[in-house]
Amino acid sequence: MMAVEGRSFVISLEQAIWQPTGLRHGARSLLGAEFCSLSIDDNAWFRVPALLQVLILQAAAIAG
Repeated sequence: MMAVEGRSFVISLEQAIWQPTGLRHGARSLLGAEFCSLSIDDNAWFRVPALLQVLILQAAAIAG
């Protein structure tokens, strides 16, 4: 489970959460599962394939 700014999310093995920097967050496992995280500096620039760009923009639009 992931908690971000007072909201909770249950995440399956196939899912991920994209979280903007600066938000209070925490994670825990209800059944002892392992998880990993990846932090990317706000100032980092990296090449994102076109399809992934579209998916990120669509996800951001859904999240509001």
